[in-house]
Amino acid sequence: MIRIEKEGYQTIQEPIKLQVGGQTSREWTLLEGETVAGASVVESHAPGARTYNAGAKLYNEGDVDGALAKFQEAAAENPELAEAWQGQAMIHWSRENTAEALAAAEKAVALDPNNILSLRIRYDAYEENGDERAAQALDDLVAADPSSGTARRVFNVGVAAVRANDVAGAIQRFEQAVEIDPGLSQAYQVLGQLYNGQAQYDKAIAAAHKLLELVPDAPEAHGILYEAYRGTGDTEKAEASRAVLQTANPEELARALFEEGQSLFHAGQAAAAQAKLEKALELWPDHPAANYTLGLCYLNTGNPLAKKHLQRFVELDPDHPEAASAREMISFLE
Repeated sequence: MIRIEKEGYQTIQEPIKLQVGGQTSREWTLLEGETVAGASVVESHAPGARTYNAGAKLYNEGDVDGALAKFQEAAAENPELAEAWQGQAMIHWSRENTAEALAAAEKAVALDPNNILSLRIRYDAYEENGDERAAQALDDLVAADPSSGTARRVFNVGVAAVRANDVAGAIQRFEQAVEIDPGLSQAYQVLGQLYNGQAQYDKAIAAAHKLLELVPDAPEAHGILYEAYRGTGDTEKAEASRAVLQTANPEELARALFEEGQSLFHAGQAAAAQAKLEKALELWPDHPAANYTLGLCYLNTGNPLAKKHLQRFVELDPDHPEAASAREMISFLE
């Protein structure tokens, strides 16, 4: 008996027949969400129900090929039987047959809009294909299944929005994620950082405190508080958070100092930015962006250390969008 389980994913358990002295190779794909204990039996006298139930029995016994054949037979007998399409979607998705899984899931959802497993598969397939219908499919899933598994999907969409520089879209999805699952600590962390970036300091402070409730002494929370209190002008509380970071997580303090230095640099306060960036690099010498911005500060003042930091930036992050510009400046300095 093979059992595969991971927190946040559906457990797989199947019997496998082995030959003495032989080798067997199999692959499984874990579906996100809560565990589904095999294929459920339907108590119905509708056409196709008996055939579907025979397939569910085969599936739960580990005969996936036989189950798929029965599910397909049941759907042919009764195209209105949502469970028959759900069973096919489940098997096709586990085998990474995305197109077949999506087609079957669409039929199941059309027949039963609250068919949670099919709603999950439909969204995951759209997301995998980069289909614009994924957003609506996710909203449909949220409405039917406001679970921790759904919250993680929403969180991942927020992460993608951050990478696409869609800050408003990212905040909307992260707020939705914590509304579904108030225990999703990662969402509060990113929300705090995004709120600070939008100068919404009160919201950032609230997010940081929520993070601390879930993860006591989380250094990321103190990094958020340091930036937020500095933004509100509460230097006493900002220094208290900085002191915690100095001891607990120097790299997190370095990140906060970098953000502060970056803001000062873009505001035209190069001298103040330089001081913050130098402190950041004392704590985290290999912070790529801090090396780059400090190199620009030094370049503006004719400090020969500019070349050193620009070179270090390119070494640390050669594929960064600003790497080509940094190389040009280095050649100019040679």
